Amino acid sequence: MLMMIGPVRFKMLPFNMHETGHTYGADFAEKPVVGAMPPLEFVGASPEVWTVRAMLFPEAYGGGASLTLLKLMSDLGLPQYMKPGDGVFLSLGNVMKVTEKSTYLARTGVGKKIDVDIVLQRARAPGIGGYIAAISKLF
Repeated sequence: MLMMIGPVRFKMLPFNMHETGHTYGADFAEKPVVGAMPPLEFVGASPEVWTVRAMLFPEAYGGGASLTLLKLMSDLGLPQYMKPGDGVFLSLGNVMKVTEKSTYLARTGVGKKIDVDIVLQRARAPGIGGYIAAISKLF
């Protein structure tokens, strides 16, 4: 396994993750001062964002259900655990955006190759009320 986001597993087949990115930093408040460079005051960490690029070959290897799971995770809005292949817990992240691009369409209209870009942002664990609200959306 290369990585896991919630229930979605990225392996060599059928859902292959081939590129990741990680953006993080710090935020500062600038205080204007006459005749000098403005001092910066640290106000906290900036949003931490991960990007994952993956490929799926549903006609040859299956795995189309993974796209349905990504859609469901995005719709529910609950933080998902992220775990790389080494098994160490990475973070909780909300699925902010999923972009699918299908090429080499089959007769059924489904792409033989589907490129998927996923953007996740670090999130806090929701309280019990958040989980109950999400489960109630399913019914």
